[in-house]
Formats: sequence, structure tokens, C-alpha cells
Amino acid sequence: MNKKIVIAILVFLVVGFLAWLYFKPAKITTTQSTNDTAATADITISNFNFSPSSFTVNAGQKVGVVNKDSVQHSLTSDDKSFDTGLLSTGREGSFTAPTVPGTYKFHCAPHPDMTGTLIVQ
Repeated sequence: MNKKIVIAILVFLVVGFLAWLYFKPAKITTTQSTNDTAATADITISNFNFSPSSFTVNAGQKVGVVNKDSVQHSLTSDDKSFDTGLLSTGREGSFTAPTVPGTYKFHCAPHPDMTGTLIVQ
């Protein structure tokens, strides 16, 4: 086979693999609550903002997150105690609030200027 063809095929395969890694659906990390009747708080991500950006939940409460933005986002606590993982456009994820009351700062992993506050009571 011609050396140029082999190189072109290898470049095509590498670019294709990298594109697949970038565009594949995000793995949604969920944590099941031990109390199925627990209320759910919902956070929406849109226009590179969390809405609401500050909210209060009960300890151990399930928090739902939906990404309505045009790019992948996450909701990740600064202390790594909760994290939705990357959520693609239109995807939903959730996490369970910490069991220790307090104030928890969070951000978007790919966009660290996106921040918010979770208050656990």
C-alpha cells in the first residue's frame, strides 16, 4: 500500500476516535436515596448559569440537575462531596446532598466561573 494512504488512514482513525470521545453522551452519575419519598430539588443549567444559583435542601435530599445549555456542564462541589459528572445538552443527572449540615460551594468543572451555593440543613 502507498505510504501516504496508510498515513491518511491512520490520521482519519485518530481524528475519528478523538471526535467520538468528545461527542459521546456523558455518563450520568446518580445516587439513589435510601428514602424513596424524599423530596427532589431541581437545578437548571442554561446560559452558563445555575438556576437557582443558591438553594437550600435537607441533609441527604436528592437534587436533580438538567442541562438546557448548548454545551456540556457539571455541578461539582468544591470539596468533591457531590458531582453530577458531565451532562450533555438536554441530559439530566442528580446527586444526593451531603448528610452534614453546612454551606457547600459548587462550580461547573469545565467552566469554573460558573458557581453556586448549596445550603444543607
